Amino acid sequence: MFTRRYLADFSLISLLFDGDGNPRHHVQGSLGSFLIGAFILVVIGLVVVIVRHWRDPWWRFVIYGTLVSVIPGSLTGDQFHSLRMIAYPVFLLVLMIPALEFLLERLIAIRSNEDAARTLSPTARRSILAVLLLASALQAIYFQKVFRREGPKRDFYFDVDYKIVYDEALKQPNKPIYLLDGGNGPVYMDGLWYAAVEGRNRADFIHLDEGARAPAGTIVISSEETCFNCRIIHKSGLYMVYQQF
Repeated sequence: MFTRRYLADFSLISLLFDGDGNPRHHVQGSLGSFLIGAFILVVIGLVVVIVRHWRDPWWRFVIYGTLVSVIPGSLTGDQFHSLRMIAYPVFLLVLMIPALEFLLERLIAIRSNEDAARTLSPTARRSILAVLLLASALQAIYFQKVFRREGPKRDFYFDVDYKIVYDEALKQPNKPIYLLDGGNGPVYMDGLWYAAVEGRNRADFIHLDEGARAPAGTIVISSEETCFNCRIIHKSGLYMVYQQF
């Protein structure tokens, strides 16, 4: 199972075309998580490392780091989880360095690669680099276009609705405000985050333990589907604010 997930996280389809499937991490339809032109430079860099720098411990470490950097993503059920694999693109960027050096270097006859140097002129190298950089720039522009059009539509995945009920709760005279989690994880942290950002008194917000009930007459922000013996003040998305009776 681990091997299958590990190999799946190396999928070029996910890396270059689909990206992370979680809308919180990636805008769908904007191509992958890594620029195609940049990845071609990675491949060139890997070849250069194998041919020229294989005895260098640093470059062996970079290749090793690239291989193991996907393991955190492979240990969970999510496929190509970009946050857990955050080190992966970092190592890929490092592997671009030998490619850039190769494509920018002058034609120098070196014993070990004299024939290879003669078969690829400086003009050809710079032309390849120019094409790849142009392709990367065009893809970056395409991503920005899709991101600006589709990105704002992901508000649901960024708990935008929580701020709506949070503001409604603050309009009520009752303090403190109780924060109750439902089936969507520890969302009480959103309430404490907004309170900290706005410089509010921490004592005005109390996190209720699982199964606990707020005192009668108090205001509650909850991610539960419903409430009992209460008056719902406002609902937005997965969240609601109500007065407990």
